[in-house]
Amino acid sequence: MIRVTCPVSFGQIYLTQMISKYLKKYPDVEVELLMNDTQVDLINERVDLAIRFGHLKDSTYISTKLARLNYVACASPQYLEKNPPIKKPQDIQSHNCLGFIFPTFNIRWKFKKGKKELEVPIKSRLRVTSALSLIELAKKNEGVALLPQILIHKELKNGKLINLFPDYEVTASEFGSAAYILYPSRSYLPCKTRTFIDFMKTSFSEELDL
Repeated sequence: MIRVTCPVSFGQIYLTQMISKYLKKYPDVEVELLMNDTQVDLINERVDLAIRFGHLKDSTYISTKLARLNYVACASPQYLEKNPPIKKPQDIQSHNCLGFIFPTFNIRWKFKKGKKELEVPIKSRLRVTSALSLIELAKKNEGVALLPQILIHKELKNGKLINLFPDYEVTASEFGSAAYILYPSRSYLPCKTRTFIDFMKTSFSEELDL
């Protein structure tokens, strides 16, 4: 048995499919997936592995970087057709920017091109706690959203969402965040845990093209 925790949005969009493939490859392993947007104490909750996004501040766990976490300011083609053009970051100030209920996400977004950084204040008439809801709202032409590329990989590929600033790094918090897989500090790493870590690293690089 492996107990794994991850954010709800990533679990629903990708991890359940990845685990299905993992179980076919390792038929003797069982998996319990705990999808939770709050950080779980791995030791007290007896969790083997956690997938987390952002900047790691807890040094009590061992971590493996899966991929750099890139954010994308995006909107649907239909929204862009019916609203004022967006050619530079400052243009989003006149648009409805869909909000995520998290510190700084509804105040300003940060843009970086080369060594030049820019902060742009945003206006948000609608704020939600779910990244999945943000994706759906953006697809339904409700405004501009700031989302992790990893969660809208398919929408960007099939054209349902458009990356507004492909030449910029974008974030609402700090640049340089990443996706990590964490596990408690142990002198002995079980084979089941190692196979899952290796499988996730391969899945991120191949399936998500990151």
